Amino acid sequence: GIIIADVEGSGITAAIVTGVLRSAVSIIYKKLGLNTAKFVKYLNKHLINTMTDLHATCCYAVINKSEQTVTFSKAGKNYPLIWRDSKQTFVDFDCKGTGLGLDPDAFYGTVKFKYKPGDKIVLFTNGIINQKDTMDIQFTVEKLKKILKDSFIENEDDILNNTYQRVIDFTGKDELDDDITMTLIEF
Repeated sequence: GIIIADVEGSGITAAIVTGVLRSAVSIIYKKLGLNTAKFVKYLNKHLINTMTDLHATCCYAVINKSEQTVTFSKAGKNYPLIWRDSKQTFVDFDCKGTGLGLDPDAFYGTVKFKYKPGDKIVLFTNGIINQKDTMDIQFTVEKLKKILKDSFIENEDDILNNTYQRVIDFTGKDELDDDITMTLIEF
């Protein structure tokens, strides 16, 4: 299993929420770790019961190497990007999931797909698409997909660092507007 999460806000409060979520993950992984929707639903209820009016997004994926499948559920707006190498494109899909800490009865969907050699998954927090340049133009998922697609087709080394540098170049600033977290899974 792999999880990526982004807590609303910053500073000590965000650090505490991150700790609460991290402890919940370690507590429930053995019991619910293979059921992505139940896993995310538990995180949601745990956050609501533990912290008041604090929110987070997350994506939780389980990779089954023997079946060559990936199953994931998400809480919040960011979907992982799934690259199909055989088609040289990203696959579109829909997976419902309300952000963590918003609704104790939230529904979390599940997406399952088979992977093949060369396929890739990019998990990312919204910090990357919240970046703005000096003209207040926002970096978008489409820009991210274009950068990644070019990197995948060109078989670039160090794809994540190259992508990060392109975001920095886009902003034209010394400091980013929000933190960025990305994870690349290559099959």
